[in-house]
Amino acid sequence: MKMKMFQKVRKPSRIYQNHSPLEVVPKISKTSQNVHLPPEIIQKILGCLDERDVQTLYSCVILNRIWCNTTVETLWKRPFHLSLKPSTKLIIVCFTFLDDSQKAFLEINNHIHSKHSKESWQSPAAYDYPKYMRELDISELNEAIEAWRPSDESQYLRMLNVRVLKHLFRLFISRATRLEVFKFDVRKIFMGHELQFFTSMRAASKSLQNLKSFSCRTSKYQGQLLDGMLKFCTNLETIQSEGDNPHDNDHLGPLIRAQSSLKRFILDHPYPCTVLTELKTQASSLTYVKIKNCDLRNCDPLTGIAACRNLETISFENCLNLTSYHLKPLAHVQFPHLKQLEFIDLTFNGRELPVSNFISILKNAEQTLNNLGLGLDRWCGLRYPDFFENILVHCKTIRKFTISIHATEEILICVKFLHLLSQLEELVINRPNSITTNLGEILNQIAKFLPSTLKRLDFNYGIWQLTHKSLRKFLLECSAPLERLEFDCEGNLNWKLLLDVLKLSNGGKGYLMEMRHSNERAHLNQIVARICLDFR
Repeated sequence: MKMKMFQKVRKPSRIYQNHSPLEVVPKISKTSQNVHLPPEIIQKILGCLDERDVQTLYSCVILNRIWCNTTVETLWKRPFHLSLKPSTKLIIVCFTFLDDSQKAFLEINNHIHSKHSKESWQSPAAYDYPKYMRELDISELNEAIEAWRPSDESQYLRMLNVRVLKHLFRLFISRATRLEVFKFDVRKIFMGHELQFFTSMRAASKSLQNLKSFSCRTSKYQGQLLDGMLKFCTNLETIQSEGDNPHDNDHLGPLIRAQSSLKRFILDHPYPCTVLTELKTQASSLTYVKIKNCDLRNCDPLTGIAACRNLETISFENCLNLTSYHLKPLAHVQFPHLKQLEFIDLTFNGRELPVSNFISILKNAEQTLNNLGLGLDRWCGLRYPDFFENILVHCKTIRKFTISIHATEEILICVKFLHLLSQLEELVINRPNSITTNLGEILNQIAKFLPSTLKRLDFNYGIWQLTHKSLRKFLLECSAPLERLEFDCEGNLNWKLLLDVLKLSNGGKGYLMEMRHSNERAHLNQIVARICLDFR
């Protein structure tokens, strides 16, 4: 959102000169001295802006002193998240808040930062920026530090990276007293587990007392971290835990029980065991549960989830051995607010699919459910040909349907029942990355089955092959009022030919909204482009 009152303001590069964009050196515009609004109103205006629209935020800074003070606070809520690339200048700004001994350490290692002037990090800052921080993401902080130091993987520089990370982490824990989001992801950080020292800091009780969201992703000493968080955090609304140590969950359970009103819980762990039972302690407040990459073989029935009757989202993704034994409690209760249900990429290792339980859950939520995701065993659609029909008959209020398929035949079995979904607006079809599929053939086969309400069709993951001729044929035969079509395409699609196709199809409506190359499959030597077609 661009505001007209800011369009004639000088460009930030002329104002901040050698300073970091987030290091504000107020030079108030003389033409804007008459702009006077209460800080509360300014905060409302800033809340309507895209948080990454930094140029507009810089323009707000130079209007007058009130705008400057209010905008600085907005800029520093999530400072490491503002730019798409890690900011080295932001790290230099943070150095100004280090004590003399820490600055001396940096000066001793002057060759590391010779490209930055000493004055840029020795001179005092205009504001106490860290106190404005609302989010601290260790992974983003580490990426900025790695961008600051030379790209050398020597042991010395890696140790320097760890020490600088410790200094800045200690700084933020000491000064950022109003943190709301804390993301502790140290999986890719050299000796990242050493950062767990912060739980013994006195300042941690102040910085974490208002925390609302905690995300923990580590493969070492997670139990120690969770025990430390238990001392400070009792008002968390979101807990996300990812690890692989079977003993971690012994420490996660007490943290869940200690919360006064937990709303969201995401678990990505191969050994969930007793943790899911602890969710019943948050039965009155929990609205979102997502379980990923879990082996439920030795787990008890999901009574903890069944106790949370206010759930709006229940998601199981890439889980093993989810059977009728586990789902039975969910099939015998009603979730009056359930809107999203996902069973994606589940593996049963030869066990019987809990089809009756799936249908019971859907039937109990058919009045409120509007987002359904399915992707079960590799051949479930072929082994149970009436599977989709039995499920979709209870999903007439679905607006978004996501399906993960392994065989082309499964798409056809599913799609021919889509006419049952009289309110469907978005269809997403996922495919395993290693499989090549003829998208043109699929489009031509499903064109006549797409419901008349469908507005968006998205083919994700996988390797989709498509020609201009087959795309044109689909657009001519498709009766659905599509507004958007997205897919990852292998090979070199000519964008000029795509535009010609759009002109000749769909009544001449539509344009190429986006066409970008994806690097996700570079290791496979494949040229893949993400293509978005908009017909509005």
